[in-house]
Amino acid sequence: MDGDELTRYNNISYAAGDGMIQKISTALSEKLRPGDFVARWRAGDEFIAVLPNTTSDGAIIVGERLCSAIREASKAWQFPTSITIGIATFPRHGDNVNTLVDIAEGALKKGKNAGKDRVVLAE
Repeated sequence: MDGDELTRYNNISYAAGDGMIQKISTALSEKLRPGDFVARWRAGDEFIAVLPNTTSDGAIIVGERLCSAIREASKAWQFPTSITIGIATFPRHGDNVNTLVDIAEGALKKGKNAGKDRVVLAE
């Protein structure tokens, strides 16, 4: 997952950007199911979620719920924002963490290039 257009907050200050990342984290955590896991990933406004025992269709439903949660929560923020999500599933898209992350990042990039604020399942 990656925040869309969050540079507006960093242009105010890095503290504002960090605050926005914390707000996104809270909104994501509140919408996940028991047993799901979300964490900040790498640098900036990237997040990763692990949804055990979830089908591709189930992951899309969760992803759409997360996108909706950010759109709704951000109405009260200084700048409304969104997230884009790329999905890869085990074992369909790969059998190890590195492959799954690479495939999910490719799907995320497709979502960003297609206009952001969307969920994309890897092919």
